[in-house]
Amino acid sequence: MMDAEREEIIIRTVQRGLVVSVQELVSITGASEATIRRDLTKLEKCKQIKRTRGGAKLPDGMKPSIKQPQLKETPFAYRKNVMDEKKRLIAKCAVSLCGEDETILIDGGTTTYNMVDFLMGSRLQIITNSFPMAEALVSTSNKIILTGGILNPESLLVLDPEPESLISRYYASKLFLGIGGIDETGFTNSDLQVIQSERAMLKQSREIIVLADSSKFGKRGALLLCGFNKVHAVITDSGIPEEYKKLLSSHGIKVVIAN
Repeated sequence: MMDAEREEIIIRTVQRGLVVSVQELVSITGASEATIRRDLTKLEKCKQIKRTRGGAKLPDGMKPSIKQPQLKETPFAYRKNVMDEKKRLIAKCAVSLCGEDETILIDGGTTTYNMVDFLMGSRLQIITNSFPMAEALVSTSNKIILTGGILNPESLLVLDPEPESLISRYYASKLFLGIGGIDETGFTNSDLQVIQSERAMLKQSREIIVLADSSKFGKRGALLLCGFNKVHAVITDSGIPEEYKKLLSSHGIKVVIAN
């Protein structure tokens, strides 16, 4: 990723009124901590951002450019090229849980998108709001159902103002769900339309399986998607903090470590 692209990502994120950490920017861009810190120093000198302890926010006195909570993410085209072996292992583990001819729901996101490579030889009915996933799998032996709505040009999610209109016609044995953050309140994301789409998916699924790499623990999005009582399993990597492993288990959630 070019310097200008990284800087644009940082600026766009803080302009939404969000405090973004160095680690979040590392995860989003694939750059090193040193590179991100150098970017933040440069942008602060230009008065585009204000440094915080471990991250950045809007300069004092500057109002957010977007008032409504929006998806705290960069364009999918950038994020999908950030190679993360942990996400691939999580995705591979998720696909291994699927049986032939099963009907599944897959929420859009970079971790769930990694399932594509492992779904190529499957025979499943897949319902998804991810345009890139539908496009990648359309010529395989899987039956693909793309939820209706408006295509978001950055996230490449198909989001319907009334998401239950199509999703409610189907029932899935499993939902594979991406997530923005997991903390003591439950599972969170930061965009209202995405939350609405995911809640509709939750209603139509027998088993809810969250795909979350260990960086998602201890983070909280702007909006609560659901509490611990809705989720059956979390697939993550070996970096999950021990306190969160215990927290999930105490709520009857199976923790699967992908390896």
